Amino acid sequence: MVKKIFFLILFFSSVQVFSAEFENLSVNLGYPRQIRSNESGTVEITFNNRGSIAFHNLQLSVFFDDDLDIKLNESWISVLEGGEIQRINLEITSKNRHIFNNEAQFSLRVQNDEYESNFRYRLVLLPMENFWTITVIFFALFIIFIFVIIYIKVNKGELNAG
Repeated sequence: MVKKIFFLILFFSSVQVFSAEFENLSVNLGYPRQIRSNESGTVEITFNNRGSIAFHNLQLSVFFDDDLDIKLNESWISVLEGGEIQRINLEITSKNRHIFNNEAQFSLRVQNDEYESNFRYRLVLLPMENFWTITVIFFALFIIFIFVIIYIKVNKGELNAG
């Protein structure tokens, strides 16, 4: 009987292999959540400890798409006391040029010795600035140029005949 209880205690104590998520930690991404295509911008992440227990040695890491390059201002938080709010900046750079709006996702992993949580965020990658304006102006100039060439070719014979 003692052996069974001993094995049950060992079994239930070894089930906690994976770390649990943070219960009282909220991580919010600031605004604006829009980055221009092939440009960079800064977004603020707010860490809020809503509980009364302090979190120690929080390690931060970011996982992102190929379209983005993200750098954290700080890679760890030594202590986040109960009720404390801390802010960290992210420098986000869009690597590719986009003609239309595009969405990109990234994940922020927050972990320490006891807990681990992943937070997913979505950004809007705006098209290149003035791309459509330049395209319409170029197309209009091309049409005018073609019209002028055709008009000169058609009327060339009439001017020389007189």
